[in-house]
Amino acid sequence: MNILYDERIDGVLPNVDKAALLNRLHQQVPDLDLLWREEELKPYECDGLSAYRTMPMLVALPRRLEQVQKLLEICHAEQVPVVARGAGTGLSGGALPLEKGVLLVMARFNNILHIDPAARTARVQPGVRNLAISQAAAPFGLYYAPDPSSQIACSIGGNVAENAGGVHCLKYGLTVHNLLKLEVLTVEGERLTLGSEALDSPGFDLLALFTGSEGLLGIVTEVTVKLLPKAQVAKVLLASFDSVEKAGRAVAEIIAAGIIPAGLEMMDNLAIRAAEDFIHAGYPVDAEAILLCELDGVEADVHDDCRRVRDVMQQAGASEVRQARTKPNACASGPDAKMPSRPSVACRRITTAWTAPSPAANCPAYWKASRASPPNTACGSPTYSTPATATCIR
Repeated sequence: MNILYDERIDGVLPNVDKAALLNRLHQQVPDLDLLWREEELKPYECDGLSAYRTMPMLVALPRRLEQVQKLLEICHAEQVPVVARGAGTGLSGGALPLEKGVLLVMARFNNILHIDPAARTARVQPGVRNLAISQAAAPFGLYYAPDPSSQIACSIGGNVAENAGGVHCLKYGLTVHNLLKLEVLTVEGERLTLGSEALDSPGFDLLALFTGSEGLLGIVTEVTVKLLPKAQVAKVLLASFDSVEKAGRAVAEIIAAGIIPAGLEMMDNLAIRAAEDFIHAGYPVDAEAILLCELDGVEADVHDDCRRVRDVMQQAGASEVRQARTKPNACASGPDAKMPSRPSVACRRITTAWTAPSPAANCPAYWKASRASPPNTACGSPTYSTPATATCIR
């Protein structure tokens, strides 16, 4: 597979005189920072998916909305494609530049404009880091729920473009479920407001359409997100299994029992050993698979859910089920709420992807086929390309 732009397939891009475009931008937007030399462009040739690289024609680093608006107007008039970039942490190539295009970097729009603890909302610029929102809301007992593994560095604008999720998206939803309003600029530089600060807005749901569009529909200039109160209690269960099939079946049975965990992760033996070698978390390295299940809420509900999940896992064939006891291993809901595979700051590099129930979860042939899939090492470490279980160590 090649995700690089191919003019034979994707359409021919117009040939634009780089010097002429640069001169026009300097004249009409004199205070806009532009990069055009090869050594300046090199750091922007890819995002987190470094297997694919393309040098952009120009890189723009605006500080004000008017600069972005004027840049889009000029590029539209000159038929120059524009690719938006946030923090550049994405692994899907969403910020991959075009050789004949301008890369618009929104990282300097990094201000938290307003936090309303009564309405439980935050209004931020697109360059604000995901984790910074929760840190700013923490004094009010609130946090922003979507928590991609790169939340310490990724920007909220990029989260909107990619509809980012995270470990806790099963219970708390993806980015699209935690947005109220977006301020955007179209390719022509026209300002639009999508959604509202109310629970609903009239007309078509363009907010949901825009979220996850990877910048194809416009540039995010301001985001209003929902904030949630931190859970009173969070507990984590670890279950060991002697086969991936049994662990996968347990996932489906947990959901079928009407239990919605805050987080649910699966690790196969390869991932278990890789994580244990790196962080020494005490994982059972002889297990073929483990499930990490986080439950949060009020004390009584969490205690009852832990009992029910333990029963379900044992009935599914778990050889051992244990509960995290110490604070570094058990994690409370909020900005630092990660599964036990990340008990400390040094362990945030370990990422085990979501395991979600699927119609094939109870089919042994499906799990055997999943395990037989050849590893994909595009991100530098083994990744299994299956819908229900994937592991990536970064």
